[in-house]
Amino acid sequence: MNRSELIAQAKQTDLVALLGHLGYTVQPIGKLYTVKEYDSVRIYNRRTWVRFSSGKGGSPIDWLKEMENRSFEDAVQYLLDFQGYRIGNLGNYDNKPEPIFHPQNIAADDSGRELQEKKPFQLPPKAENQRRLFGYLCTGRGISYATVKEFFSAGIIYLSDRNNAVFLGRDAKGIAQYAFQRGTGSTKYRGDVPGSNKMHYGFNRYRNDSDTVVVTEAAIDLMSYADLTKDRKSSLLALGMCHDSPLVQYLADHSDIKHIKLLLDSDSAGTEATEQLMEKYRSPVWSEKGYTVEDIRYPKIRMQEIGCKDVNELQQYCNSHPEEMSMVRSYFLSGKVKVPEEEKALIFDKAVQEQKQEQKEPEKEIIQDTCVEPDMNVKVTVPTPEPEMTVEQMRELLLSCLSENYHQMDQVDMLTRQGKADAVQCAEAVGAAYALYTLCEKVGLHPPLPGEETLLKGKDADHLQEQKEQNIPPPRTTICRR
Repeated sequence: MNRSELIAQAKQTDLVALLGHLGYTVQPIGKLYTVKEYDSVRIYNRRTWVRFSSGKGGSPIDWLKEMENRSFEDAVQYLLDFQGYRIGNLGNYDNKPEPIFHPQNIAADDSGRELQEKKPFQLPPKAENQRRLFGYLCTGRGISYATVKEFFSAGIIYLSDRNNAVFLGRDAKGIAQYAFQRGTGSTKYRGDVPGSNKMHYGFNRYRNDSDTVVVTEAAIDLMSYADLTKDRKSSLLALGMCHDSPLVQYLADHSDIKHIKLLLDSDSAGTEATEQLMEKYRSPVWSEKGYTVEDIRYPKIRMQEIGCKDVNELQQYCNSHPEEMSMVRSYFLSGKVKVPEEEKALIFDKAVQEQKQEQKEPEKEIIQDTCVEPDMNVKVTVPTPEPEMTVEQMRELLLSCLSENYHQMDQVDMLTRQGKADAVQCAEAVGAAYALYTLCEKVGLHPPLPGEETLLKGKDADHLQEQKEQNIPPPRTTICRR
């Protein structure tokens, strides 16, 4: 064999077997393989690999050079020895640069042969009923119905005919170039749709009146950010990895975006990637073009305390800890994020103590008010609107009904707080509460939420003030949030 033939033979090494021999934990993932120690690695046709967190990859030779810190000559020699070739010293190799590696061009057919062109990109068919998508994202992931409906209506998420949640990445013309799937059942399936251009596009939502983009790793983290902060001004992008190649493409497609907010995971990989991207986009190459960048992650110290590594885990924690939810929203929207990590923690701790002191007295009042055992046979009256009623007449009717049902709604809320709302004897009252608030929303009424100032506007505010002057307590409407 001549030198080029030896190199070609080395590249034919079974990478799955090699990594097992080197002590890595190789795991199948569909028709591909991954490595437990580097979960962003994907192995194609058992001979080609890509690490999406860094954008690097190639042949078994490249693995030994990149991951094992071997020289080109040593890597080839090692692979030939691994295959059983005994050819002695390879001598001086003509170490010419390898061709530039492009992960998006990698594909394999069922027989394991490498193909020159990737598979055509084709979106999975939609399921006839999309309710399972809402159930998974709302119940399983803790994202509000309103936010899920917003993304669904925008046409960037849907349920496939195989019951997978599909997240789309569109280009500047609105054409889907990338799609990621995640199982909604007990099987924890996840993966890119074959043919996706992962290295240039990620799950995104563009807003043409914004100069800011919020960047996360995962699509669900992006939805959680939108839900937690109610940010409807910034554009949104999920990289699908720690590498920023989709962000580079996104900035090229949308020249109006100049401010980058990084919200990657708080684990070691996310922290390392954040530091690298902060350094990159602060460099003259980008800053001279008008780009600015900031790290808006929730304080790492606090994330470790509550056992969360990403935005979705933070949201699910907040859903069961309302006091944390208030702190998170205040943190993201207060503008107190352009500070070092140590100062972030100090600001957070100070804010927590201030909030506890502010809530101390109201908490005592609530305890005194709710210590009474709720009435399990409570009844809630729902009005029956006449077909010919105007909107104004309907609003007056509902305001009157809310006044009459203040005490009953208070009882329903207490039952909900104590986990008794599913009892047979109070099921009718809970259903009536839902119906009453649904009618209110249809005519633009928004009854006050617990612990908040009134959200009613105009005449509604005046009406509520009259109720306060009569010392009628407002209902605690926890039930309407579910």
